Amino acid sequence: MEWDRYYYFCFVFFLSFLLMDLPVSSSSSPSTFISDSMFESQSFTGRSLLQAKKACPVNFEFLNYTIITSKCKGPKYPSDLCCGAFKEFACPYADVLNDLTNDCATTMFSYINVNGNYPPGLFANECKDGKLGLACPAPAPAPTANENGSHNMCYPSPLLMLIAGFLLLPSPDVFAYNTMMRGLTLCKCPHDSLLLYNKLLLDGLTPDNYTYTFVLKACSRLEALSEDSLACAELVLTEFPEENTLTKNAIISGYLSQGHVEKARRMFDTMEAKDVASWSAMVTGYTKNGLYLEALAVFHEMMASQVHPNESTFVSSLSACAHLGALDQGRWIRAYIDKAGVKISVTLGTALIDMYAKCGSIRCSYEVFQKMSQKDIVTWGAIISGFAMHGQAEKCFELFDEMVASGTYPNEVIFVAILSACSHAGCVELGHHYFNHMIHDFGIRPSIEHYGCMVDLLGRAGRLLEAEKFIRSMPEEPNSIIWGALLSACRTYGDLQRGNLAFRQLIELEPMSGDRYKLAGLMLTNAGEKANATKIRKFIKENDLETTCGTSFVEVDGVIHEFVAGDTDHSKLREIYRLWKGLMDN
Repeated sequence: MEWDRYYYFCFVFFLSFLLMDLPVSSSSSPSTFISDSMFESQSFTGRSLLQAKKACPVNFEFLNYTIITSKCKGPKYPSDLCCGAFKEFACPYADVLNDLTNDCATTMFSYINVNGNYPPGLFANECKDGKLGLACPAPAPAPTANENGSHNMCYPSPLLMLIAGFLLLPSPDVFAYNTMMRGLTLCKCPHDSLLLYNKLLLDGLTPDNYTYTFVLKACSRLEALSEDSLACAELVLTEFPEENTLTKNAIISGYLSQGHVEKARRMFDTMEAKDVASWSAMVTGYTKNGLYLEALAVFHEMMASQVHPNESTFVSSLSACAHLGALDQGRWIRAYIDKAGVKISVTLGTALIDMYAKCGSIRCSYEVFQKMSQKDIVTWGAIISGFAMHGQAEKCFELFDEMVASGTYPNEVIFVAILSACSHAGCVELGHHYFNHMIHDFGIRPSIEHYGCMVDLLGRAGRLLEAEKFIRSMPEEPNSIIWGALLSACRTYGDLQRGNLAFRQLIELEPMSGDRYKLAGLMLTNAGEKANATKIRKFIKENDLETTCGTSFVEVDGVIHEFVAGDTDHSKLREIYRLWKGLMDN
């Protein structure tokens, strides 16, 4: 029991570095101590670890296996020879745990989860000559040079220290497993976290609610395998011992992060007790999946349930208002924020700026901006983009200078907003100035969005030849954004020659994009080529190509109404057409 408490203390000590995110200090001890009580005499564990070692830089698989088996054979197992050989075999594992130049620790740990308890339990049981353990020479910290040329000492990462601490535990309990799973998930090792969950079950331990939560977090981070993530979450759901809000919130967030909105909603509706995190997950998830009306509907359900929103809920709701242009809804949320005495943080203030600007009230947007004592680069981007959207290019340039003078340097997003402002204001020369300013003075490499803004700038100004030359001078291959901007400009100015060039390039990139054919058809119609325009429309219909329908939202007395071009399923279709006909007749 004395040693158990000691190892448990070591584990908690290592854990504190991970959770507190503090640097690990060098030990004054000359060696890395490995106690023999951490090993078990399980031959399959040792053999599996030998296989794991294949992926590691040090190749001692056969050498050390041979030394150990040759020196430790026989009925007497001479302890000196056996322990010497075992030390030669065991010490590289300690080195690996402290070596930041390879990923061997993860490989080893995965094999331990599947095949056994602790490394390397091949002949440790025979090394019993009164020693407490094996002392391995501690590797010296690797020196690294900083920007000034001086050297700093590089120490093991918190994750490796956590793994080392976990491996020292003779009998990890559920808390230890939970902590380890959480650390692995946070460090982007969700697969290892799930392997550890299997090991917990094999050890006969009973998971608690926190265990399920960490498993679901790991499931939700299997981003490259969305179906595996979903199956993982559903499997864990069947093992729930009881209703648990914390765990179900994690599943809902996982569903929404993978775009499975209906499954998330079904689980949300079956929850007996919903807390603020439950409601916030749904509002945020709907908003991120582009279901803005649904996001606001859930927000109002939340308010009716007397659950007070948190900052995340407010930010997501304001984002939904911004996309819908729902100014009255946004104002109501702002009034609630003020009445509840919610502090306007940088994130919340930026959301208000964006909402007001996109809903048409740039004055209110600027008022919020001026009242904010702290602003980050996203805040500056929101207000500059807002004025660009409202066609106030001069104000954008003024704010840009103010931002730089305040010590905040622009990023890629800021320059997209500035170039967009130049485009809408027709400031071609100024656009060239800011484009070069971005590259030469701020060292920002232009992205495809910046090139697209420049093509749009030249196209809107009718300088189509210059736009084509600019495209051909690009260091990277133009994509559909670039050629789409040129085609749109050719449609406006009736340049069929360059329009056909842009259209051919677009069809190569997106052969089944209905929107590209539709835009080309409009260009031909405007140029009087009605026969060819008809052929394109026929081609779209025969090939069942999807085109983006025009959508508009109208807010009346706080209620948002959605209208879609060509919609024949609207519940009040007859009333709409009757009103439209009356307006046309008058």
